[in-house]
Amino acid sequence: MLIQKRYRLVKLISDVGNYQTFLAVDKGRLPSVSCIVHKLPQNQQITTVFINKVEKLKILNHNPQITKLVYFHT
Repeated sequence: MLIQKRYRLVKLISDVGNYQTFLAVDKGRLPSVSCIVHKLPQNQQITTVFINKVEKLKILNHNPQITKLVYFHT
């Protein structure tokens, strides 16, 4: 499955109640890099919680030794 014409989902890592987590490949970067994708349901309360989480994790996304995190809504 290709998300946003860029992220190819490789493997489902976790399916926990409100969201799924996938190992993915970012095809928009050369060379392609591995990343983690969280698939969130369309639920405002859940979305707000994850937006807060994303804000805190943005700092880690700048570290080349940590897998990039990507969030999208279905």
